[in-house]
Amino acid sequence: MEKNRYGRIYITVPALNPDDRLISLCESLLSMGVNNICIVDDGSDSSHKGIFSKLESCCTVIHHETNKGKGAALRSAMNYLKGKDVLGCVTADCDGQHRPEDIKEVADVFLKHPESLVLGFRDFDKKRIPFKSLIGNKLTKSVFRKICGIDLKDTQTGLRGIPKEFFSELLQLEGYDRFEFETKMLMMWGTRPILEVPVKTVYENGRNDGTHFRPFSDSIRIYRVLLSGQSYGKNK
Repeated sequence: MEKNRYGRIYITVPALNPDDRLISLCESLLSMGVNNICIVDDGSDSSHKGIFSKLESCCTVIHHETNKGKGAALRSAMNYLKGKDVLGCVTADCDGQHRPEDIKEVADVFLKHPESLVLGFRDFDKKRIPFKSLIGNKLTKSVFRKICGIDLKDTQTGLRGIPKEFFSELLQLEGYDRFEFETKMLMMWGTRPILEVPVKTVYENGRNDGTHFRPFSDSIRIYRVLLSGQSYGKNK
């Protein structure tokens, strides 16, 4: 393995009340030579603080005193990274859905194409995908294509390689603090280069119990962003 191959990429993981799967994920990434990991503790309760204490010896840990949402957590990480000599970050979830092998694969593609937005896409035609995830993602993908004119395989993936040059635009997105931040990100990126990498998604017991996505309120936020119709890429 090339020494310090991943030295200019940070794996960025927002986390709210995580379990030991987050520790296992970080240990696996470190064993693969992916040494830069930034964890954002998004206001976890006191019973989960021990997880972050263990991780502080090998990862950068940013703490929010209160829960602010996934979008706010990702912006906190980008704000931390903007002054560093990095190409960008690869975002991943803490709930066990993203395998370390797939995170590394997205990082490898991003290293080769640091000017592109790299998306790890899930195959929703596979079996064992929870029904609500299957329907929700296919519907959102269809609406996104009609509104933005961009055909993506997975518009809600949390596994993304994001160029540092894009950070300044994303840091201005005040008010997009939860999962709608990721939808707004795609709309702002617009017609610039996007690469999609197939990844496996792990759903324990055929469900997605670890997610903090709130089906009703977060879906409303996402569709409010989509229906605003502001696809920045179309105007460039």
